[in-house]
Amino acid sequence: MYRVIIADDEPDICAGMRTLIDWEALGFEVAENGLQAMELEEELKADLVITDIRMPLMDGLELARRLKSSSADIQVVILSGYRDFAYAKRAISCGVSNYLLKPVEEGKLFRVLDQAMEKAGQQKQ
Repeated sequence: MYRVIIADDEPDICAGMRTLIDWEALGFEVAENGLQAMELEEELKADLVITDIRMPLMDGLELARRLKSSSADIQVVILSGYRDFAYAKRAISCGVSNYLLKPVEEGKLFRVLDQAMEKAGQQKQ
């Protein structure tokens, strides 16, 4: 079983993500900001974190950087409304698995999640 944390300060995004995927099978947990996601990760030892880029208290880039420095095996996917290449470039330097733009197509989201879970599965073995 995989553990997933979604960190987004927009309740509509979190609610939408809940309805798209059967997260219960993945051990779904929701965080409302980067700091809360960091605390949840320490407790849950998540395999995947899907995060927004701009959130209060800790942004998604800082969250990704901290997560990857504490657990290189964790997969981090950024889901952002910002098309600015500088964000994507910084995300890559933080070690994120993928950078998706909102609104994301359901099929593309599934492909990215499959890839991230496949990597997480390989690292568990």
